[in-house]
Amino acid sequence: MENIINEINITGTLVDASKVKTGIFKKGQSIGKQYVSGEVLVKCILDGAENIIPISLFSSEVTQKGEQSKLFEAYSKLPSQVGQRFTFTGAALEEHRYVGQKGEVVRTQRIRGRFVNEAKPGEQDAATFRLNGYVARGLEEKKNKSGETYLFEIILGQSNYRGDSAQMFYLNLPLDAVEHQRALAKAYVPGVTVSVDGDIRYITEQREIVADSSDDLFGTPLKKTVVNTYRYYYIKHATQPLPAGDPNAYTMPDMQAFKEARSAEDAELISSAKSSGAVADNEAPLTSKAASLL
Repeated sequence: MENIINEINITGTLVDASKVKTGIFKKGQSIGKQYVSGEVLVKCILDGAENIIPISLFSSEVTQKGEQSKLFEAYSKLPSQVGQRFTFTGAALEEHRYVGQKGEVVRTQRIRGRFVNEAKPGEQDAATFRLNGYVARGLEEKKNKSGETYLFEIILGQSNYRGDSAQMFYLNLPLDAVEHQRALAKAYVPGVTVSVDGDIRYITEQREIVADSSDDLFGTPLKKTVVNTYRYYYIKHATQPLPAGDPNAYTMPDMQAFKEARSAEDAELISSAKSSGAVADNEAPLTSKAASLL
């Protein structure tokens, strides 16, 4: 598909850049040259709440044209600029897959940064996204053990830039957006091509739990502080699905090919993990409860 849209823009205060490090390429065409990589944390005050948003960064010292990289220079300075306000533009959402301890493929999503500039005076904190793709799984209502709805989730697939596989992105609707839930459930069925934009929210909650005291002989049960971060990509605007036959619409052969490519990639991840000893050979094979287009 042409005209892939994958944009994230974030404005906030840089609160941590301790993971940003420089290194030297040890192989490939850039051998001997430097690179900078790592993750920064940006604090955004959104809807009156604090959001701590991680952004992954990477840049080589020299561009493909052999010029000094401005991104390398900008990223390298960030550890000394904690406390300053920045705007990250041209960032993108990317899927990250790895093999978990039980031998299954774990899928997460993260923000990959691009351009970074000092925030303009008076510029408000913000965290927004724009995406297009095909509906891989329609809107689902997630419930906890008590039967209470805690999340509405839809999955969009998007071709990579080579056109030989796809990434999957998990998006949400607010619990109180009842009309939007109805509209999305009706129009966004698996296979249609759509465009959406909305707000990013990373909400951290801290709570104290009391340890199991059933085996205690005496004394006060120990307390433990648990910190959870909930990551939401709330759709605030959604377009009508593209009509079948539109040159920018994904076709069923496209989506089936992406599904097969992703299955092969997952199998390779598991095989590599077993070869390295990270997963035992007797682990149960990968199973999936995902819909047919995932």
